[in-house]
Amino acid sequence: MIPDQDKLLRSAIAAQKAGDLKNCEALYRELLRMNPDHRAANNNLAMLLFATGRADEAAAIFKKISGLFPDDRYVLVNLASCHARQKQFELALDSFRQAIATSPELELVWYNYANCLKDMGQHADAVIAYDRALLLDSNDAKAWTNRGISLGQLRRYEEALHSHERACALDPRYAEVRVNLALTLLALRRREEALTAVDGALALRPDMAGAWAARARVSKALHRYRDAVKEYERAVALAPDEADILEGFGELLLLLNDPNASSVLLRLQTLVPQRDYVPGQLLLAQMRTCDWTSLHDATLRPMREGIAAGRKLASPFALLGISDSPEDQLAAARTHVAGMHFTSATPPCAADRSGSKLRIAYLSGDLSEHAVTHLMHGVFASHDKSRFETFAVSYRERPDSSEQTHLKSQFDHWLNVEDESDAKAAERIRSLKIDIAVDLAGHAGGARPGLLARRIAPVQVNYLGYPGTMGAEFIDYILADRYVIPPSEARHYAEKVFYLPDSFQANDSNRVMPDDRLSRLDIGLPEDAFVFCCLNGSFKITPDVFAIWMRLLKECEGSVLWLLGENPVVRENLCKAATDRGVDAKRLVFSQRRNYLEYVAAYRVADLFLDTYPFNAGTTASDALWAGLPVLTCSGRTFASRMAGSLLHAVGLPELVTDDLDQYAKKALHLAHESSSLFALRQRLASNRSTAPLFDSARFTRNLETAYLQMHDHARSGDVR
Repeated sequence: MIPDQDKLLRSAIAAQKAGDLKNCEALYRELLRMNPDHRAANNNLAMLLFATGRADEAAAIFKKISGLFPDDRYVLVNLASCHARQKQFELALDSFRQAIATSPELELVWYNYANCLKDMGQHADAVIAYDRALLLDSNDAKAWTNRGISLGQLRRYEEALHSHERACALDPRYAEVRVNLALTLLALRRREEALTAVDGALALRPDMAGAWAARARVSKALHRYRDAVKEYERAVALAPDEADILEGFGELLLLLNDPNASSVLLRLQTLVPQRDYVPGQLLLAQMRTCDWTSLHDATLRPMREGIAAGRKLASPFALLGISDSPEDQLAAARTHVAGMHFTSATPPCAADRSGSKLRIAYLSGDLSEHAVTHLMHGVFASHDKSRFETFAVSYRERPDSSEQTHLKSQFDHWLNVEDESDAKAAERIRSLKIDIAVDLAGHAGGARPGLLARRIAPVQVNYLGYPGTMGAEFIDYILADRYVIPPSEARHYAEKVFYLPDSFQANDSNRVMPDDRLSRLDIGLPEDAFVFCCLNGSFKITPDVFAIWMRLLKECEGSVLWLLGENPVVRENLCKAATDRGVDAKRLVFSQRRNYLEYVAAYRVADLFLDTYPFNAGTTASDALWAGLPVLTCSGRTFASRMAGSLLHAVGLPELVTDDLDQYAKKALHLAHESSSLFALRQRLASNRSTAPLFDSARFTRNLETAYLQMHDHARSGDVR
């Protein structure tokens, strides 16, 4: 080597070790100016460029080296890694395969090849490549942990756990391994162990953003939401542009109905415009605060077109409030379920139950104080225990809940699967030989579709918790009535529609109404005003419907609109929307939180419930009708937009169902001005409450049991779908 070149090389290496990368690069380039074919300078400069994120420049140098030194077997690996970093995956795979052909015994080739496959989302192939790498070097902690990541993506969590444990044993100071171990334990619902693992990572690296985000996920799973928020805030402060962290934080805030969800998700969308499901989640977050800036055709039309094309733009639940298209909702649900990569299983055979009880399992994470549970109380209590054996499969235990304690007495068996993985819980449930599994969650919060994907029963039913199709082949039936899913629309449901004779909705005819009446003054309503009311969730309110409400206030002198107003941002945005439409914001009255019985009783002081569209009231409409308050609705084409219409038909008030928003507005104005018409409706509702099918729990339960028996017969004959 020429002395000056030797000196430059030593200086460059020293600068690199000292972290002076700018000077290091300059020295390598000066050396290459003197000797363009200098092997070490070319290689070291390329490695430096790759390490500092300049993969395109590095790739050019590696190509040059491969021509100069074709015997260098590491060049193809490095070149392939550059292509992979640039997301030029096909070029990367070609280079890796060439490297494998020439050096199949080189662990580094297989390891980097596996990493490329993992980054491409080809996790099954990645696991095979990691296995080849580990055969050559079983002490590579990074290979073990990356293998575990791919196994986790394949939902093979037990195998993933083994990989992460091996990596942790090989390198106990490797904080990232402990984070991956924690997330795998969390996927297996071993939450306290996950907490210990992530705390181990933070002990090693207290400034590690990913570890704080992992701890937030564990805290969320343990329902320690205040801790989770603080931990995500810490993670975001450490890594403000990390997409995974922002997504997790946004999802948590959305779950908590926190108005800050919008700003977090908006930042995420700005950073990663193509991130799966973020557009829909952002829109949902904005709708929860009644921020309608994005609720227009320029946003919604491309979203609907993308969903129809199979793109992951909105979760099924996020779509309910913005689309009245059952076609769109089916497409969104199918895309969502397909993207979960569930482990499927063969359905167990339907047993011959002649002379023995049919076993019915109800699955939910909300078997306590929850809207769906309030509706199902009457069914749980009314089941014919001589013919049916009932099982509750609880995803969440609430030892301090008197409601859950009471519910436990209504079932023959109570299974707590909160701390069991889907695989373990499914195995346990299958051993009980359940005949029909009824999912009361669907795509709503707290759902565990992975349990049902493992086929815990020969018949699996989507019911009540989610007003739409699951889009899943492993759900056999959806329970409905002929109004909420007209037979002409049944083709837009992945499940087979099983029609109940009266209404799709269960109800509890034994619930009580407090004798103590709340006055309008107690609620903050004027004594002599006409009170329009809508206590639906704020995310169901759309600008088109709100505009109608404001016109009604203008046309009905002295009237007020009574709303839920979950948080100050909702109230502020709705007041501003009223002012923008020429209505004094003081005519909006916002409800305070009350216990369930007081909330239902409070409906008695209102005059007319105005429903939302396209996401109707469900349980809320039932509550209002039970209290004697007429509900005016507008029906569309989807399950969610026809719920209230179903209830009104079942309670004998079909004239309160309109088919478009113009009819809805005219009917509301007529009822506000014609007190005799409204009084007659209230009288009929009061009379029908004790006789109409809607509030007849015993009748509904008998119809439901007949449906279960028919489903079971179909399963035995092989005619489920």
